[in-house]
Amino acid sequence: MLVALVIFAALTFAACQSAPAEPTIPITDLVPAEPVQTYPALENYVSMTVTNIRANSARARIQNDSDWTLSVDYWYTLEIYDNRQWREVPVKENFAFPGIVWGSVYPSENASFPIDLSAFPSIGAGLYRIRKNLWIGWQAHEIVAEFQWGG
Repeated sequence: MLVALVIFAALTFAACQSAPAEPTIPITDLVPAEPVQTYPALENYVSMTVTNIRANSARARIQNDSDWTLSVDYWYTLEIYDNRQWREVPVKENFAFPGIVWGSVYPSENASFPIDLSAFPSIGAGLYRIRKNLWIGWQAHEIVAEFQWGG
């Protein structure tokens, strides 16, 4: 009985060990990303950076150097750069973003939000970017931030 328990424990431990993630979707199967839609009045005044990059998460920071208050929601997309074009990485099947407004970024202020990278399938290491929508009233503006990630 003790031998069976030791073997069971060893097999359970071995199964819990994580191996490097294999890509779950070939990069060539990804759809090319749409062109970024910007609002010219904000183009040089609003920026986003990605920091604290981990295996399953990161943090994005939006800097608002404009005179407008920006509305922001939870939704974002992940894209990977391949063969001189950006490709959209789809979220996993059972993942959904909350459908509510996350908050505001006031003039001359910044706001940060978490990025759940585990919501996306493994593609592999490479140059990625986050794409996020902001609004001034009903006028949309997209911003992007590039980062290296192991995917």
